[in-house]
Amino acid sequence: MNSLPMKAIQYFCVAARTLSFKDAAEQLAVTPGAVSQQIKLLENWLGVQLFERETRAIRLTSLGNSYFKRIEPRMQEVIGVTHSMRQMSRSRAVQLAVPPAFEVLCLVPKLPEILQRFPNIDLRTKASPMPTALREDGTEMAIRYMTVPDPKLTCYKLTDLIMTPMVSPDLLVNHPEATAGDYSKLTLIHDILHPDWHLFYDRMGIDAEQIKTFHCDQSLVSLTLAEQGMGVALADDLLAGHALKNGRLVPLIDWRVTARRALYLVHSAEQPLSPQALMIRDWVLETYGQDH
Repeated sequence: MNSLPMKAIQYFCVAARTLSFKDAAEQLAVTPGAVSQQIKLLENWLGVQLFERETRAIRLTSLGNSYFKRIEPRMQEVIGVTHSMRQMSRSRAVQLAVPPAFEVLCLVPKLPEILQRFPNIDLRTKASPMPTALREDGTEMAIRYMTVPDPKLTCYKLTDLIMTPMVSPDLLVNHPEATAGDYSKLTLIHDILHPDWHLFYDRMGIDAEQIKTFHCDQSLVSLTLAEQGMGVALADDLLAGHALKNGRLVPLIDWRVTARRALYLVHSAEQPLSPQALMIRDWVLETYGQDH
């Protein structure tokens, strides 16, 4: 083997510092046998014995000690520079967890603006329908639907969500009786974001026992089905904003209710945000805040 055995050199440095294959293995998250194997590889490559192995201990030979003193400072410099480069590359990346429908309907249309405004920030979105453990997977911030702020997090309320039943114009053409207030032949589409159809039953004269329903676990699916004329979606004006503006959806009734959940931006209360994350945070507050 002619190439420099860098892995073996790293293992040797740790073993030389600890004078224990077992302790070195714990630091390197490998087995003592793996450490011993790498040391033997390096000894064979160098053609010298680096350790004297005793029953319960190891110690450096004179050549091993001389070699360690010469390479240890350089190895530490390599490790330090490598970690610095890693931090530099990570410091420009901001990972933001967002609900899937919000990502598709609200964030994606804003990406050209984000790229133009923050050309040096690598914004990485992670579609996450459920709350995620911030920081554990590299996520610094998350946009979440919550009924109340989480006391364990720093929470910024972005906006209340105003919901109303929405349908496609084609559905009203196929069911003209709905325009006159007869909704008995329609299908109510339920999703987990706004499980509040019961608030509209009396107002719309709906018999909960007789009306047809369809249940899905994603608001994006609910809105898509409504646009296709499959039924009535209980939707908020944020997620349905583009569909309303383009006429793909229209309100079924002129009555709006504030949803139990509001939209929040959250991040860890214990660890400060990176400078790049702070800029993305301010942009989110500016773009989706109550007064946007």
